[in-house]
Amino acid sequence: MWPDFFIVGAPKCGTTALSEYLRAHPQVGFSRPKEPHYFCTDFSPRFGQVSTEDEYRACFAHVPGNVRAIGEASVWTMFSNEAVPNLLRVAPHARLIAMIRNPIDLVRSHHTQLLYTRDETVADLAAAWALQGERAAGRSLPRSCREPRILQYAQVAALGTQVARLRALVPAERLHVIVFDDLVRDPGAVYARVLGFLDLPDDGQHNFTVINEAREHRSTLLGDFVQRPSPGLVRNTLALRDRLGLRRLGVLDRLREWNTRSATRSSMAPALRVEIGAALRDDVALLSDQLGRDLRAWLDPSGSGTRS
Repeated sequence: MWPDFFIVGAPKCGTTALSEYLRAHPQVGFSRPKEPHYFCTDFSPRFGQVSTEDEYRACFAHVPGNVRAIGEASVWTMFSNEAVPNLLRVAPHARLIAMIRNPIDLVRSHHTQLLYTRDETVADLAAAWALQGERAAGRSLPRSCREPRILQYAQVAALGTQVARLRALVPAERLHVIVFDDLVRDPGAVYARVLGFLDLPDDGQHNFTVINEAREHRSTLLGDFVQRPSPGLVRNTLALRDRLGLRRLGVLDRLREWNTRSATRSSMAPALRVEIGAALRDDVALLSDQLGRDLRAWLDPSGSGTRS
């Protein structure tokens, strides 16, 4: 069983919210886990949750045979150089949903998420942004980072480039682009358009709660332990689980839950906002051209043209 629709990214653009809304639709089957990243073959093997076709197909084993649409939401698909061509080889008629947002806000949210997953260890965004050149050369990389490319903040936020590449690969009738601002402003209308794109009936859903708010660790030391447990610990835990005849122990899950709290959103320094905006100005212009929508207000140094 292959999916027939994919939410392809970008990260921190509302993909989790949309996938949860669609998961609740009675005619939709959704992967478990949400982000298998099977097709990102240019990423480190440490990054993906599944690596073989059998493992990938198992992500949909729970889906009943009578649903009208089957999907997944690996948020790095659009960023990957190889993922979209890979998925189109096995699902040539698939429909793709891309989600975008103000790239300056994406950089900030992405940095917060990487601190939580411990792929990033530099807590100051300006310092992390300044390290991109050093890291592109393979230096100053956190040992816990699963894939160095996700630390290239400007490339991750170059959504115009990514959308243009998508449009070159996927016919217009099979590509639907959602702007995060619209999702925040009127999630019901965005959801209705997605149902139309996927040829799904209205399921009467009207409760569109905020999902996947920014998170941080109470203790970074404990965060390192639960996000990146040592291989030896994982092996021993699995052996204990098997000896006890349990499906799972859930210890790490409970520790993660206890150690997680909502992150405090700090304002971005005006100088940094200007610097990031200048680096991404041409890409925002490209994105505006691709979508036929003027997005230049996103680069307002005051941040007034954004939704966080």
